[in-house]
Amino acid sequence: MSEREVLLKKIIDEFSILENKIDKHNNLNLTDINLFSEDFFSKILNIIFRYNLKPFKKNNYPAIDLGDKENSIAFQITSTNAKGKIQKTLNGFKDQNLNLEFFKLKILILSRKQKIYKNLKIDETINFNPSTDIMDINDLLKDVKELPIQKMQKILELFTGEFHKRTTNSNNSLNILNRNLKLRKKIERDLVTRLSYEERNIALYEPYIKFLYYDIIIRSEKDIHFPEPDETTIVGCSSWFKTGIYDFYENGLEMVEYGGVKILMDKEGYWDITENCNDPRLEKYELIYATTFLRVPYDYIITYEMEVDPVYGLPTFFIKYNSQNCPFEEIVYGTRGDADKKEKRELFDKTKMRNLK
Repeated sequence: MSEREVLLKKIIDEFSILENKIDKHNNLNLTDINLFSEDFFSKILNIIFRYNLKPFKKNNYPAIDLGDKENSIAFQITSTNAKGKIQKTLNGFKDQNLNLEFFKLKILILSRKQKIYKNLKIDETINFNPSTDIMDINDLLKDVKELPIQKMQKILELFTGEFHKRTTNSNNSLNILNRNLKLRKKIERDLVTRLSYEERNIALYEPYIKFLYYDIIIRSEKDIHFPEPDETTIVGCSSWFKTGIYDFYENGLEMVEYGGVKILMDKEGYWDITENCNDPRLEKYELIYATTFLRVPYDYIITYEMEVDPVYGLPTFFIKYNSQNCPFEEIVYGTRGDADKKEKRELFDKTKMRNLK
């Protein structure tokens, strides 16, 4: 078997895998092509047809995905072979005046195209022939068959790189997700207590009451000082400290910093932090006693021990500190909830934090 035949069969296999995945997605009404990047398809088409296609941002060119301004050609890439999708692309191409920017429009369907597309309404200013400008994977393979060996090798390399990268990233993301879900369930089993009906109503406003312990010990994986104070830290947080546990959030556990924080708030909701009770700005702005919420993501949690420490009698969470020597991915500010007043916690808008004069 010649090298050309070997390469062609491998490329056919790669395209067949792609087509099969898209078919399965379409059967589940998952008709997007997020599984494969537009950048990937631009490279494939550029190799086959000697184009210089580049992906376009949807907010600038919503009717097309790729464009080559030098050769004045545009492509729509779609996993849907329905006539309605073709017509929508044609309408958008005209409505957005893309016919003035690109001489030719082509549509690549990442599945099997229909044998014929009847009664498409094509504006006379659009250079588009349904019989030749609607392409599918079989059409691409016919062109691939005629390519030089070097170009076949490039196409195969693109497939190998794309699939390996996506499979690795997908597996890593899935493994992390599964690990974090298991960790949350384990924490819930170990730390969350059974509440009465009245307590559950209170927990809607004061979620910390659901935990067996109101405090926990946070320790860096590298900490060697506990239970003595860590006086070596120059940047970031101490290698261990005691903190209040408040609630779960979407990425992990939310703690509270003791002592609270003083916030200055203007009438438009812009705010700033002050440490001075005699701050002259108090004459201009409202003073709010707020809470600092510290968010520890599951990704940072290496392990935890429910067997309480001998000094404080609390569980210990061992955390991988980040590049800023901190166990938190985010710090947010707000007011705590109050069950008696039926007031839920309110977080301050971080985009409105500014240096109030």
